[in-house]
Amino acid sequence: MSTINPVLAEASVGISALKKNPMAIIKHADGSPVAVLNRNRPVFYAVPAAAWEAMLNKIEDLELAALVRERAGEDEIEIDINEREDGPTNLAQAIHSRFACFGGVELDLPSR
Repeated sequence: MSTINPVLAEASVGISALKKNPMAIIKHADGSPVAVLNRNRPVFYAVPAAAWEAMLNKIEDLELAALVRERAGEDEIEIDINEREDGPTNLAQAIHSRFACFGGVELDLPSR
């Protein structure tokens, strides 16, 4: 009994052809993923960098949306970014002092 392996890309290429000229294959696919076949079965997908980044961004969006739905019924917590446990502080001054070790950058910060 044979196993059916779906090809989940609009373009496919044999692994031998990919070895001969991989960049031509990617260019011909015009930014879309390419299924790479070995003996007519997909063994991996060649995904251009822009398509890969778009997929990762979409996955991150889906994960964040799931987190939002999960937390939708929780009580809200009000915070003030200018208040800390050790008293009020200016956010810009806190950032400046934290990164002062990099030197060479002077910020004109308002005084309190």
